[in-house]
Parts: sequence; C-alpha cells; structure tokens
Amino acid sequence: MDVDSSVICMDWLPVAKGSAEVLSLGCADGSFKLASKAGRIEKNIAEAHSGAIICIKWSYEGAALASSGEDGMIKIWSKNGMMRS
Repeated sequence: MDVDSSVICMDWLPVAKGSAEVLSLGCADGSFKLASKAGRIEKNIAEAHSGAIICIKWSYEGAALASSGEDGMIKIWSKNGMMRS
C-alpha cells in the first residue's frame, strides 16, 4: 500500500453483514484514507483536518468514523467519507 504521508493512527472495521472490511488511516498531513482488505486505497479525504490526525476510530456498528486532529476539532464521518458533523 502506497501512502503519501506518514500514518499516525489507524483503525480496522471488521467484516459486517453485507459489507466489506475497511481500514482507516489517519495521516500527518491532515488527510485520512479508507483502504480495502486487499490494500487498495478506496477513498482519500485530503483536507479532513488542519494539521495531523491524532486519532481515528470506527463506531461499534461501523456506520460512522470519528477523527480528531491537531486543529482541536473532532469530526464525524460516514462510512463513505462524507463529513456528518
């Protein structure tokens, strides 16, 4: 897997009924990536935070992803990488 920026944190979403496994990667450049089990980058959210992403975590149901960054913000994202709040 080729990632342009240093990976600071990651979280694995195990297989759920009717969906594929997804790995989320929080990067030093403020972006995060969603990768498949095969190691292919499925989605790149380039400007998720101003500064590095410090922590990234899937919800227990896998319906949402939370990220926190050096910018002091906590953001909630859909499984497809769309910002919710």
